[in-house]
Amino acid sequence: MYDTVSLPYIIERLDGAIKKFTPDEHEKGIGDAWYMHEELQELRHELIYNMGVNSFNRKKETST
Repeated sequence: MYDTVSLPYIIERLDGAIKKFTPDEHEKGIGDAWYMHEELQELRHELIYNMGVNSFNRKKETST
């Protein structure tokens, strides 16, 4: 089992994060950047969690 991720899923999640930041309106405040940062942090945590689950499943398969 490999630690793989669906690229279309990652692209969709990145597009969602990018849409939360509008450079033209950024001068009005940092709110958009904060939301984009939160979205990217959530994606990062999700990917790390999934790597851990895959690792756990590999360990479980090799021990049986």
